[in-house]
Amino acid sequence: MNFGMFRIEYDTSNSLKKDKEKVFKDLKNSFKIKNAIEKLSLTFPNTTNIKRLQPKSEHKFRLRIWEYRVIFWVDYWNKIIIIYRIWLRKEIYA
Repeated sequence: MNFGMFRIEYDTSNSLKKDKEKVFKDLKNSFKIKNAIEKLSLTFPNTTNIKRLQPKSEHKFRLRIWEYRVIFWVDYWNKIIIIYRIWLRKEIYA
């Protein structure tokens, strides 16, 4: 089941701004993450490496990109994916 193309938006919180500053310093990581997020907007919900967050929520997901995790929320009605966090796996769930 494909819902068509979703629009990507980024949360305006300070935590996401700090995440992006740290994660996107490394160009290799930046390229991988940006490409994966772009692919997510085109193929959601048929994208590999996504899971619903616990407890089973209809709208909150995580995207696995190598050692990084992207936490996002989906607005199905308006076809928007809102990115909340981008961080290393070992630190994002702490």
